[in-house]
Amino acid sequence: MGKIYDEIPDNLVAFIQKSKMFFVATSPLNGGSVNVSPKANEGTFEYVNKNRVRYMDLTGSGNETISHLLEPGNGRITMCFINIEEGLPNIVRLYGKGTVYERGTDEQFDQKWQEVHNGEKVPVGGRAIIDIAVHTCSTSCGYSMPIYEFKRKRTVLDDVISKYEKFSPEQLAKTKGEKVPENAYLLVGGDGKQEYKREFQSGLETYWAVVNNLSIDGLPGLRSVRDSLNKEQQQKLMDKRQRHDQLQAPQEDLGPIKPVQPQDQTQPQAKVKSITSNPTSNFHLFIAFTLGCALTAALFLAQQRSAGSFMNISL
Repeated sequence: MGKIYDEIPDNLVAFIQKSKMFFVATSPLNGGSVNVSPKANEGTFEYVNKNRVRYMDLTGSGNETISHLLEPGNGRITMCFINIEEGLPNIVRLYGKGTVYERGTDEQFDQKWQEVHNGEKVPVGGRAIIDIAVHTCSTSCGYSMPIYEFKRKRTVLDDVISKYEKFSPEQLAKTKGEKVPENAYLLVGGDGKQEYKREFQSGLETYWAVVNNLSIDGLPGLRSVRDSLNKEQQQKLMDKRQRHDQLQAPQEDLGPIKPVQPQDQTQPQAKVKSITSNPTSNFHLFIAFTLGCALTAALFLAQQRSAGSFMNISL
């Protein structure tokens, strides 16, 4: 039976920390799309205390989580951890409010990370730390979850992002079939007091500007590249969002439920031959049976006579 807590209980900490992946869900405040993103827990997740966790958000083609968290008045986020390996089934959800600390807005980001993590470098592709104040923790059974076996970590992100970090802004833009944004400046200092701009210094920063500056609903993405935001593209996404918000959910009446397997794809039944009685065949069987009985009787009488002769000779 599921339980609800106001904090993360001690008996769940180990399960959360050893999970090799987790999911995060966010959405805009009004309308738009609810997003769910899978996250690999390869040294990116950190348990701080009973009401606080954080993880390193890695660069990807989407930017929904950060866009939703940065929306003024929003910040809502849910994390989900599932046991899909051997052991007791379990699902743990953490509900809270998230804060985004972008790598691009703090020139000392890498140094601060290394100081806290014993000199370890920022994970390849790291673009922000998502810091979450947890107000609710819940558990549920997970009885129907399948069981998988962990094989290995994927290295595709490491390989691709390592190349992007070495690319110049022009090389990255060419790779993506785009142009370097006109306002190709990184906004450093996200506190609004000591902000300044500098030109992009790597292909990775250019990637953020080209790919991570808008959500699919038209919300602004990373603050560090907001000067590169394409207003025309943003308007198109916002118009699309309005059309999606007008979409009506299916009515409650499902109507007739179709069979799982269509009739035209069902396995054909094997044809059964029916054996019919044939008068001619029955007559032949009767004659054969009669002859068999007669032959058996003749052989029996012959054996009796032979046995009698043998006895007479012996006497």
